[in-house]
Amino acid sequence: MSVELPKELATNPLCKISPHPFQSPDFPSIKTEHFKPAILEGMRQQLVEIKAITDNTATPNFENTIFAYERTGSLFKRAAGILGNLSNSDSNDAIMELEDELTPLYSNHSDDIHFNPVLFHRIDTVFQDKAQNPEKYEYLSSESRRLIDITHREFKLAGAELSEADRTTMRRYNEKLSSLENKFAQNLIKISQTDGIIVTDVAELDGLTEDEINEAKETAKERKLPEGSYVITLFNTTRNPILPNIKNRELRKRIHETSTRRGLQGEYQQGDIVYDILTTRAKVANLLGFENYSSYQLVQEMAQTPQRALKMLTDLVPNVMNNLQREAGAVLKRLQRDVPDATAVEAHDWEYYAEKVRAEEYNVDPDSIKPYFEFENVIENCVFFTMNKLFGITFKKRTDIPTQFQDI
Repeated sequence: MSVELPKELATNPLCKISPHPFQSPDFPSIKTEHFKPAILEGMRQQLVEIKAITDNTATPNFENTIFAYERTGSLFKRAAGILGNLSNSDSNDAIMELEDELTPLYSNHSDDIHFNPVLFHRIDTVFQDKAQNPEKYEYLSSESRRLIDITHREFKLAGAELSEADRTTMRRYNEKLSSLENKFAQNLIKISQTDGIIVTDVAELDGLTEDEINEAKETAKERKLPEGSYVITLFNTTRNPILPNIKNRELRKRIHETSTRRGLQGEYQQGDIVYDILTTRAKVANLLGFENYSSYQLVQEMAQTPQRALKMLTDLVPNVMNNLQREAGAVLKRLQRDVPDATAVEAHDWEYYAEKVRAEEYNVDPDSIKPYFEFENVIENCVFFTMNKLFGITFKKRTDIPTQFQDI
């Protein structure tokens, strides 16, 4: 159904379907101030659309309930989706402040939908009817039949069958979780923008390319550090991609240790936030009748249970450990040529000396391999090539679609 848009939002680019191919967002026209009014209006419209479903006196079926629900919230999903994209790829203080304000509203909006008893009754009616009379639904595509199952499961796992008192408790948990998880994500961004390893002697960067050194110098300049400073930024993993190239062992150690302590100290330490997230998630799972959060989360995934997920991982351990022990011996021998008194391979040594072993024993030159793994090369000459060979899909660059960044 179509819901009338308030006149004051008529010029908001988020409030109208994009005129560009595939309805691609009109990034040049979208400003941060457009998001809040568009998202609030999107929430209002979705609730109006859902009321039309629950006011329908006709017997619930796929078209008037499942498909109708699937089509609700187009404005909300569009505006929130674009904001999420910007937050993940190009966040700033204004976007973070907006997320702080909107995150609890997202949670309440979701609960308003999933705790709507009339809506869930209609969805459950269709689900039960399909289970008891599957022949009635053979006219639907397999995707549509699966949509019935997915929608029903979505509502059950959100707490649609909880008592009124438990729904109130769940609302409190959901709002707390949404704020905690938003804070955690924002802290990760701030850590990446402020943390890092400061180097004041360029000789310590021996092994890096000229481009990598210039990038470290530029980062230091952006952070307004003294002339002659260099900053090695942290990545979302303890395996920093420059570790195999840094010759200075003490610097490698600093990089690794700083990476492993990321979020455990300083202004944006995450320990208390992680604890609160884990305990609140456990309460959510228990309220829904699950033993733990893993059981709740995995019921939606292929593994289905924590036991099956763990088995998949533990089945890999014997072969992994055999390979690791074999490689560790070779890496330790190579390390001892530089550090004779070394008795074990430290974490910060592994990548560096593993590359040395590969180069010496297998004649593998990392620099000769790197061009094959450059982003553009991987996408165009690997992914696109494979898709063409397997499925006959061809890819052509489009210049008529506005993008978020000029280099996209």
